[in-house]
Amino acid sequence: MMKESRGILNLTKRPESFKKPGKSPPLKMRIPSIQECLSMMEETKLTPNMKKHSILVMKISSALAKKLIQKGEKINMELLRASALLHDLDKFLTLQNGAEHGYLSQRILNERGYPEVGLIVRKHRLETVYEDPAGLKTWEEKLVFYSDKRLNDYTIVSLPERYEYLLRRYGTTPERIDSILKTRPGVELIEREIFSKLGRSPDELQDIMREEGEVGFDV
Repeated sequence: MMKESRGILNLTKRPESFKKPGKSPPLKMRIPSIQECLSMMEETKLTPNMKKHSILVMKISSALAKKLIQKGEKINMELLRASALLHDLDKFLTLQNGAEHGYLSQRILNERGYPEVGLIVRKHRLETVYEDPAGLKTWEEKLVFYSDKRLNDYTIVSLPERYEYLLRRYGTTPERIDSILKTRPGVELIEREIFSKLGRSPDELQDIMREEGEVGFDV
């Protein structure tokens, strides 16, 4: 009688013992703390007014996010708040060196190990609504983008008022006027998506901020 080969697998072993090594588990997303965000804003020399603007973007987006969460939406508040606070991280630097706003911020944040924050920050650019193939997909991206468009510096305004300001300040040529106006339908679409989910009007934004305790410039 032929002896059993020593090479035959022991089929009594648990199946998982034969599994091939899989991929390493994904690294946990790194998100800077509020204090780390403020330190980075100091490093990139944001002016007091730039900081006030960024804090208000964080407050607006946080208030809207809290309301959306109450409606059952899933939003990473830590990611949202850091991205909102850092959305203009490169503002002063790009005014000095002429680099493209948003992309420099993304590079800085990628180098520091915050790629998810960097992507949201880069996507806050007005042009994203018509020139970025990836578009605005997540609530974090949409809320940071939209909240920035409801401010002239650190004054809350409506979208019509915002576009009036943009055209007055940047619409110096027919081409620039056209590039600004092309973004408006996309921004209005995001506004409708947010407020239809909430069952509220965009005119109630400041009421929503008060209801959620997201007022003032304290962080």
